[in-house]
Amino acid sequence: MRESLIHDLGPEEKNLTTAQLVLIDKATGVFQVTMAIEGYIREHGPFRGKRLDPVLAENYLAYVNQLRFILRDLGISKKAVSEVDPLKFIKAYDEEKKEQK
Repeated sequence: MRESLIHDLGPEEKNLTTAQLVLIDKATGVFQVTMAIEGYIREHGPFRGKRLDPVLAENYLAYVNQLRFILRDLGISKKAVSEVDPLKFIKAYDEEKKEQK
């Protein structure tokens, strides 16, 4: 993830400020924590008895939001998305499925 963020912003590390690199490193660490939580949940399930696992209820959302704020501070935003014609999308999907058979 670190290399991808550097490429998105730099495109090389030497083109970035120290502050940007600090934020990239922080984003990478937070991303790793969220991935670990997601792996734990996949392995153990989201509930402990009838309650949501504390790792989800207390921490996960905070980490995801922290990552979102860091990416926003870095200037990473959604790329423009062109409008999708549902009919064209369905036809393309059907064609792709036919080719896979």
